[in-house]
Amino acid sequence: MGYQVSGSEYDSQRIQERIQKTDLVPSLECIRKETGYILTKLKLKGIDNLEKCTQALNNKKKIKELSIDLSIDENILVLFRREIEGWKIKIRSIDELNWIDSEIIKRIVAYGIKNAEDAFNLLNKEKERKRISKDISIDEHILKEIFSVSELMRIRWLSPNISRLLYELKYTVVKIQKANSELLCNEIFEYNKVKKYYNGKIGERDIKRIIFESQYVNI
Repeated sequence: MGYQVSGSEYDSQRIQERIQKTDLVPSLECIRKETGYILTKLKLKGIDNLEKCTQALNNKKKIKELSIDLSIDENILVLFRREIEGWKIKIRSIDELNWIDSEIIKRIVAYGIKNAEDAFNLLNKEKERKRISKDISIDEHILKEIFSVSELMRIRWLSPNISRLLYELKYTVVKIQKANSELLCNEIFEYNKVKKYYNGKIGERDIKRIIFESQYVNI
């Protein structure tokens, strides 16, 4: 199981289903009714999964050429690309877990765990965490936290601070998938009032989006 969803295994039907179900931001709402047409046209060129779509649309020149070739509005293709590119999770640096002592971070990075993907791959088993804990003299509980926060950041929209908060509330990807948006929203709000991990407020609509996006994480 990789940190990212495999684009080559993400076929056109799944792309269309996801876009149809997504609560799109207003600027992207126009692609919803066009997705089926876009994907049908792209299939004519052998572009039939997420990996091929992102490669075929990865610069302005390619978008313009496909727009002309397939008679698809260029602006719609740009917006379509923006949405599907957003499905690729940003790999966060371990340095962004800035609540962890900097000396500990240095030792972890020196060991070869430089980002969240490394942490997910190398710290996902208790046996390995125990071994690494001894090798670099770091409390195993810190390694478990780093792994758990990194795992939560596989969900689109989740920053290190929000992932930290959810970890402390004992949430996992599986638990978020099953969460009630209203209850989770209130729980996050009340906890952050005390901890002050971030400014502002995450609304229930945002929480619904997070719960929705969690369904697309490989577990």
